[in-house]
Amino acid sequence: MVGGISAETPAQMYTDLSLLSNYEDLDIWFDFSNLTYGENAIITSVANKGQGGSDYNIDSNEGTPQYMSTTPGIGGNGLGSAYFDGSDEVLDMAGDYVTTGKPMTLFIVFSKADTTNDYLLVSSDDSATDYIRSAAGGDSITFKGNNEAAVTIAVDDTANSTVAYSLTALTMTLWVLRRNADGELSIYANNFNKIAFKDNAAIKAAATFKLGAIGGTTSGSLADTRGNICEVGIYDADIGAANTSLLMDSLCKKWGITI
Repeated sequence: MVGGISAETPAQMYTDLSLLSNYEDLDIWFDFSNLTYGENAIITSVANKGQGGSDYNIDSNEGTPQYMSTTPGIGGNGLGSAYFDGSDEVLDMAGDYVTTGKPMTLFIVFSKADTTNDYLLVSSDDSATDYIRSAAGGDSITFKGNNEAAVTIAVDDTANSTVAYSLTALTMTLWVLRRNADGELSIYANNFNKIAFKDNAAIKAAATFKLGAIGGTTSGSLADTRGNICEVGIYDADIGAANTSLLMDSLCKKWGITI
């Protein structure tokens, strides 16, 4: 559907990202807010609501990722999330999703339990050839794509960004990562604050990005996730700045993000 996200009250929130003009490119979409699991039940399956379909459903897990009906840091609005306790807990997808090229837009809503540990958000899981991670301290983000070198990107200054940013524990957070056709990476936080731009060789060289696991990895030395993951999506396209702004505005309204 052509057009932006329609105006909605915070009470209504958005229910369908098809209202965004690039919806046809939204291949992966996991929304943990409306699962039917009981409180603290172990999550075993989650449907992919994106255009990629059931081939990319979450269909298994490692450890005991749990459903929480009220996510810490969102003002008690009752939206659920997946909780990971930091001990090799992973939600595994039925198949690995791989972008068709360099352009992509990935969004993730989460609440990190602390800023003393690294926090793995998404990965390819097997061998962790691809992943996105918040570093301990909350002042940098690590991106690794297509088995290229991992690149740690500082976000706590205003070099190539519009704001000096630091992740806060137990606070609802929205990140959007956009890669363009050259592989250059722009990162936004919360309500369209641009916190980083990176165009070094390893970032640009990654021909694709692979996603096979949410919340952690079982592959060796990477730190595990401790906190909540609420919503994750990947567009197989660079949706552009205007659509990114619309997307972030709607997600912020849904999750009560006011930063």
